[in-house]
Amino acid sequence: MRSAARETKIFQKQNLHPPQGGRARKQHLESSEVFCYTVCMDEMTRHAVQHTLHCLTGCGIGEVLGSAVGAQAGWPNAWQTVLAVVLAFAFGYGLTFRGARKMGQTPREAMNAALTTDTISIISMEIIDNTLEWLIPGAMNARVEHWLFWWSLALSLTIAFLVTVPVNRYVMARSGAHHMH
Repeated sequence: MRSAARETKIFQKQNLHPPQGGRARKQHLESSEVFCYTVCMDEMTRHAVQHTLHCLTGCGIGEVLGSAVGAQAGWPNAWQTVLAVVLAFAFGYGLTFRGARKMGQTPREAMNAALTTDTISIISMEIIDNTLEWLIPGAMNARVEHWLFWWSLALSLTIAFLVTVPVNRYVMARSGAHHMH
């Protein structure tokens, strides 16, 4: 939480006045934290968050499809994991490729953008996600129709997202790359 003095300075700068006391002040402090998170973030971090959300989407689709198809086919857990990782890369690259094409890049440029910007991100996310999935008791044997499957997937992807954002930010800062989709 920010201090009241700092918050007052921010609002004075913006010619606004925070509520004084009680429940309204508490709600204001909570909403200003969200405001600060979305507005006060530097540009590179905002790009890293957006990029990681694209990777999260691709990884999530890959994980669900890989687990569903592998379980339906009666495959062992290791094969399901391999299928989920392959599909996570395919969907992650595909989403970036589609976004880059919409921005006017040629197919070759879009493919290079996907490979360049997504590889480290997807690797990071998949290592964390699958490690946690294997460590959570019963998660690897849970089928898509069971709550444990969804709970463990949500937990592992959330942690993977939180760890991968700084990884992406670091890679973007080192390479001078800009957000590609």
